[in-house]
Amino acid sequence: MAAEISRQVIENRYNHIYIMNEALFGQSFEQLKEMMAEMGLSLKVDFSHFYICRTGISKKWYRSRLGMTREHYIRQKDILKECLENLLEDCGYVGEMDTVNYDRSKQLAIVFSPGRQERCTPREVAEKITVLWEETYKKKEGFTGSGLANVTAFAGPFHSYEELEGGFEEVSRLHRLDFFRMESMVLDRAWYEQRTSPCDFGQIKELLNDWEQAFFTKQYEKMEAVLRQLFCVRLKNSFDRDLCERTLTEFRDRFAYFSETFDYEPDRQLDSLLSLERYASIEELFDSVNRLSRSQREEIPSRIHSLSRLSMKAVRFIRDNYEREIGLTDLAEALNVAPGYISRIFNREVGVRIPSYLTRIRIEKARQLLSETDLRVSEVARRVGIENVQYFNVLFKKHVNMSPQEYRKLENGGAPMDISYRKLR
Repeated sequence: MAAEISRQVIENRYNHIYIMNEALFGQSFEQLKEMMAEMGLSLKVDFSHFYICRTGISKKWYRSRLGMTREHYIRQKDILKECLENLLEDCGYVGEMDTVNYDRSKQLAIVFSPGRQERCTPREVAEKITVLWEETYKKKEGFTGSGLANVTAFAGPFHSYEELEGGFEEVSRLHRLDFFRMESMVLDRAWYEQRTSPCDFGQIKELLNDWEQAFFTKQYEKMEAVLRQLFCVRLKNSFDRDLCERTLTEFRDRFAYFSETFDYEPDRQLDSLLSLERYASIEELFDSVNRLSRSQREEIPSRIHSLSRLSMKAVRFIRDNYEREIGLTDLAEALNVAPGYISRIFNREVGVRIPSYLTRIRIEKARQLLSETDLRVSEVARRVGIENVQYFNVLFKKHVNMSPQEYRKLENGGAPMDISYRKLR
C-alpha cells in the first residue's frame, strides 16, 4: 500500500512538471486542459492577471561547482517548493511552480496571481523568493566562493494565457543577463533598461587596439587597465552576450597573430578559455582573459624587443586592410615612407617579410570563415583579398597542408588529418 502511494506521488510530481513545461513552452490552452483532465491536475493561477518568475542556479553550475547530485537537487527543490507555496500564501498570492525541464536548465518557474488580499507588491514577492533561494544555497558547502548567486527574473502583469509563453521567454532572456550581474537580486525589464549602456563593436576594437599598443610599448599596467575597462565596464553595462562573443572571437584572432608573428606556443586550451559558456560571470571572463594576457606578455618579450611605432602602424594597416588587394607600395604610401625602408624595418623588427605576413593574416582569416560560415570557397577567397580562387586554393593548401574543402570538412567533424600550420617566413 505504501509503495503504491509512493508511486502515485512520483507520478503526480512528474505529471505536474510536464504540464508546467507544456504551458510555459507554448501548448494551447484547450490542449492543456485536456491533458490536465486526463491526469486529474489543475493549475491555481488566474490567467486574467498573473506574474512570472524564473529563479535558481542552472544545472551546469549546481553540478559542476556545487557538486549537487540529481537526488540532492530534487530533495532541495521539494523543500523549497513547500516554502515558496507558504511564502505566496503569506503574501496574499496563489500560484504554481516547478522545474524548467525543456531547456535542461533545471531552474524553477513560478507563475502566480493576486489572491483575495495582497500583503505586498508582486516585485516584493520576487525579492522574497530570491532571498529564500539564496539562503538555501548558502547552507550548501562550497557555495561561498563558488562565484555564484541566485538571480530571479521577474515579469508581468499579464492578462491572458496566450501571454504566458511570451512572458516566460521574457524572464528567460532576463535571467541570462545574470552573467553581467552575478549577485543576489531581482532582474526585470525596467531595471535592465535603466542600467544598459549600449556599446558597439567599433568601440570594442578601439580598446583592443589600445591593449595591443600597450603590449608593444611594454605598458603592462595599462594593458590590464584597458582589459578591465573593456570587460568590467563596457561589456558589463552593455548586457550584450553577442557582443561578448564577437569580442572573444577578436581576441582569438589577436592571440593567433601574436603566436604566429612571434613564434610562441599559446595556451593549448585557448579556444576553451575564450568560450563564453565556460564562465558564470563577466568578472570571471575578465580574470581568465587577463591571465592569458599576462602569460603572453611574459612569454613574448623574452624573444623580441619593442616594435617601433612605424612597425606597429604597418601591422595595424595590414590587419585592417587584408581584405583588399594591397602591396608594399600601398603600405609605404599609407605610412608616408619609402617602400624599401619600411620593408627593412618590418623584416628586422617583426621577423617576417611583409608579403608573408599579409599571407599569414589572410590564411588565418580564411580558416576562420571556413570553420564558422557556409560561404563558398570563392567568396571566402574574395573576403580575404584574393580574387583568383585557383590561386587561393594553391596558397591555402601550401600553408595548411589541405584544401579549403578538406579543412571545412575536418572542422565540421570529418576524419582527422594533419593540419600543422606552416610558419611563413
